[in-house]
Amino acid sequence: MTDPIAAHQYPVNIEDEMKRSYMDYAMSVIIGRALPDARDGLKPAHRRVLYGMKTMGLTPTRGYRKCAKIVGEVMGNFHPHGDASIYDTLVRMAQNFNMRYPLVDGQGNYGSVDGDPPAAMRYTEARLEALADDMQADLDKETVDFAPNYDETTEEPTVLPAPFPNLLVNGAAGIAVGMATNVPPHNLHEVVDGCIWLIEHTHLGSTPGDDVDDVDAAAAAADVARVGPADEAGLKTGTTPPAGLGDVARVTPAGEAGLKTGTTTPAGLGDVVRDFSPADEAGLKTGTTTPAGLGDVVRDFSPARGHSRAEKLKHLIELIPGPDFPTGGFIIGRGGIAQAYATGRGSIMMRARTSIESNKKGDKVSILVTEIPYQVNKKSLIERIADLVREKTIEGISDLRDESDREGMRIVIELKRGEVPEVILNNLYKHTPLQSSFGIIMLAIVGGRPKVLNLLELVETFVEFRREVVRRRTEFELRKAEARYHILEGLKIALDQLDAVITLIRGSKTPPEARDGLIANFRLSRVQAQAILDMQLQRLTGLERQKILDELAELLETIERLRAILASERLLMQIIVDELRAVKTKYGDSRRTEIIEGESSALSVEDLIAEEDMAITVTNTGYIKRTAISTYRNQRRGGKGRIGMRTRDEDFVSHLFVASTHAYIMIFSDRGRAYWLKVHEVPDVGPGGKGKAIANLVSMKDGERIAAMLAVKEFETDKVVVMGTRKGEVKKTSLSGFSNPRAGGINAMDVEEGDAVIAVQVTDGKGGIFIGTGNGMAIRFEETEVRPKSRSAGGVRGITLRDNDYVVAMEAVRPTGTLLTVTERGYGKRTELEEYTVQSRGGIGLINISTSARNGKVVGIAYVEEGDEVLLITQQGMIIRTPAKDVSLIGRGTQGVRLIEMEGEDKVVSVVRLVEKEEEE
Repeated sequence: MTDPIAAHQYPVNIEDEMKRSYMDYAMSVIIGRALPDARDGLKPAHRRVLYGMKTMGLTPTRGYRKCAKIVGEVMGNFHPHGDASIYDTLVRMAQNFNMRYPLVDGQGNYGSVDGDPPAAMRYTEARLEALADDMQADLDKETVDFAPNYDETTEEPTVLPAPFPNLLVNGAAGIAVGMATNVPPHNLHEVVDGCIWLIEHTHLGSTPGDDVDDVDAAAAAADVARVGPADEAGLKTGTTPPAGLGDVARVTPAGEAGLKTGTTTPAGLGDVVRDFSPADEAGLKTGTTTPAGLGDVVRDFSPARGHSRAEKLKHLIELIPGPDFPTGGFIIGRGGIAQAYATGRGSIMMRARTSIESNKKGDKVSILVTEIPYQVNKKSLIERIADLVREKTIEGISDLRDESDREGMRIVIELKRGEVPEVILNNLYKHTPLQSSFGIIMLAIVGGRPKVLNLLELVETFVEFRREVVRRRTEFELRKAEARYHILEGLKIALDQLDAVITLIRGSKTPPEARDGLIANFRLSRVQAQAILDMQLQRLTGLERQKILDELAELLETIERLRAILASERLLMQIIVDELRAVKTKYGDSRRTEIIEGESSALSVEDLIAEEDMAITVTNTGYIKRTAISTYRNQRRGGKGRIGMRTRDEDFVSHLFVASTHAYIMIFSDRGRAYWLKVHEVPDVGPGGKGKAIANLVSMKDGERIAAMLAVKEFETDKVVVMGTRKGEVKKTSLSGFSNPRAGGINAMDVEEGDAVIAVQVTDGKGGIFIGTGNGMAIRFEETEVRPKSRSAGGVRGITLRDNDYVVAMEAVRPTGTLLTVTERGYGKRTELEEYTVQSRGGIGLINISTSARNGKVVGIAYVEEGDEVLLITQQGMIIRTPAKDVSLIGRGTQGVRLIEMEGEDKVVSVVRLVEKEEEE
């Protein structure tokens, strides 16, 4: 027996079937769920909720109804996708922190900007806002198409006849298949002004300074080609021909001469007929288009015809300067707005509204946050700030409170004494959602297809939609008026011949016979005859008769007005303008979001970090930290110092370096590689902290150790980097060669096996070089003796070392300073630079200091000038800061004086010069 099902089965390529099925699903999501319609700015779910509430009679003047009832009504009739999605949609349209102009008037708990969920639908109530009610006005006048609902038991509108561009005003967000939309909300006042301007300069043709009558005539002249022979009388008498020139027919009889002679009629066609000649009169009389006259020139005529699309877009951007978020705040810069409005895609930077407030004593300040960026969760924002304070990413905050209430938002960020609030605030902008970006994608459904629209296209789409709505409404009203007029005409005929009509009806055996008799004897239509039969006897009184005549006259005026609207593009568009102005007057409000000039590029270090000098300390095992120089007070030489860094027993401080928080740290390893690090990225853990492993900050290779660090703000082309090694080699390379930081570092010098970089200096290439050794020898030579080399090259000999000697320092020197030499037992001295004779590069040098068991070997040499200070640090982390002038100025061959008191086996490991900065006036 043959299987009947198998007989109707056909082989299908699985790939083709998957493509087709997936595309069907994708289009269903795109069109039916995720993307808004460009005309009313609503997704199907939003439209169904609003329409469902309208059918329930939940107008703004009626009482609230339980949301559970609304959800059930919408789910049962229009949206079979579950109650949760419907309730979420309803709730969002009632949240004033999500919707710029809420469409649902909610009563109860509808959630909060903290992310709190709304109460269950059985507890909350709702009704339509007046704005949403106006969006559905004229639904009963066939203004939009209706479609069957999902079970074909009723119908629902495919779009709402919104009298304002809701997509721009309230925005929209949605993710479809392969595409997404994110339209920000705007100020209704500004959007309506933009729509009105576009209508006036595209359809009405009004520009400032134009003669009103001429403009009206010119705008209506588009229909001139429809003028027929019967309309000539309208032109001559100044009346309005129903299907002809429309408002242009306001030309008076006196203006006819202007038409015939080709001159400009002041109150008529105006400049439109500038080229109209008497020979073209025939074209008007026959209804044809005059090639050299009104013709196609008039059809597209508008005084604003000179506006290109780019000019229209530019003017719209002036009228609609940017999004207006319900939560207020700031938008930084106009570049992203302009790009989004011109292309349909762009990104803008939102920023919270903050202020700085001092306490009553004036010794502490607080940062107050009163408005946050759109769609930022306030609770999560506060938690994020607290986490950053806990992790010490942002320091200087002593307390954090949320003091928001029904009066408004108020987040208080209390700062520690002495903190600069602008620096803390800029750090908050960088690390928290207090500054957030908003990606604009103006994607919407246009003509049944998804399309990315720029601002001009979006406004044009709405204007075209409203023109269709008003036209359909006018046609509906005209049909109703004509039908009523038709009936009243029949009643008037019956009243005029009342006795004959009554006789005919009384003589008829049945109502159909009476109806047919009325149709035959009085030339009435079937509708008129039936209306006469249905007429009550009281309508036969004289007063009722007069009411019919008055209504007839009124209907005649209405019909003429409606026909004039349909015949005149200008009148039609003027109605749209009037309705837009009414919406603006009724619902418009002031802008909430302020636009700040300037672009929202990434915040610079100068914006984020207060500039101050930091002491950068590095241990032998690779821990690094920074501490403000102000932490170390001046002490006289010979003092005990203070703790600058706590180290483990097996670790000791190996480097001390001073740099501004606005500078780069260039880290040079002993193997001749260079790495980059921002000073502010080095952790500030206080004087007693051990810091953070350099391996977590810089990607140094295994076995590499830090040899030197430089503070560099700009990589100038006229500066050079001079490097010195432990075996006495020197190398000079242009500073600009290090201007491109790389995560893994770059080669700075080719170092031989057994040698290591020990010092690096930035110079102008014209000074002198001083090299000192651990055994107390030194050499001074001119820097010009070292020729510049590429980064990958090795160095040249700077000093010839004796057995068991090694270089401990290399300094760039100038004749105005002195040389401070420090030994490992805490002794040191200053010596005039003139005592070191300039020699040729590569010699054995001169005696710099006498080393012995008392003072130990040389550990560091610093070039100092008047007003400089020095920092000394020991293996155990003790640091002393002292003015350089307090160190005795003595000759080359001495042992020096005590600079720091040593305890036990502790030793000095480094010395660094602090430059005295001139105070800015």
